Amino acid sequence: MQVAWKACILMVAALMLCADLADGQEPVSAVRNSISLQAGHAWAQGEWTNHPYAPVEYFRQNLVVGGDISFKLTDNLALSVNGMYSGLDTGDWEDFTASSGELVEGTASMGFIAILMRPYLKNTAPDLLLFDIGPLMLFAGGSEKIGTRSLNYDFMSSPRFGGLAAFEYDRCLGGNFAVYLRIGLLYVPSALQYADGWSPSLMTVPLTAGWRVLL
Repeated sequence: MQVAWKACILMVAALMLCADLADGQEPVSAVRNSISLQAGHAWAQGEWTNHPYAPVEYFRQNLVVGGDISFKLTDNLALSVNGMYSGLDTGDWEDFTASSGELVEGTASMGFIAILMRPYLKNTAPDLLLFDIGPLMLFAGGSEKIGTRSLNYDFMSSPRFGGLAAFEYDRCLGGNFAVYLRIGLLYVPSALQYADGWSPSLMTVPLTAGWRVLL
């Protein structure tokens, strides 16, 4: 089975190379300035979603939306300004408090802005493969209402710095458009700062699909 997979991978790579060189000319880089929108799902990793004082999840991460603006630097390299937003579901915590007779309503969200270097592993149309890596600034916030009282989530109110890495596959559609699939890893150390000193790091894996306009 492993031999078959390796053979398939080599076959696909050979076909892509032949397609690039079929006309006997040097491959032309398809790297251009671009702008894109994306949406998908994120899977939270680690303990940062747990409630610090109750045996339930404080937050759940689901839908994410975002986009980027990319600036071509060379035929194999671009600079990307990337942003993403995600709501955080507090339903598990609300259900837990309701089971004890207390009504709690929570709202929370997070987002980031990242500046990423974007080397292209394959830079010729119609199939592009790229890797993003760089620093980010995380913004998060929220609050919960307990009866008539409202409490802000001060433990997540300050911006935090971390990093983002991602792989992306683009399929060019004609000369000015592309669709893409993207998987990434976002990591922010000590992202939450609880009053008792617990400071869990935030890690999440977003998987998104998007539409890119080549400028």
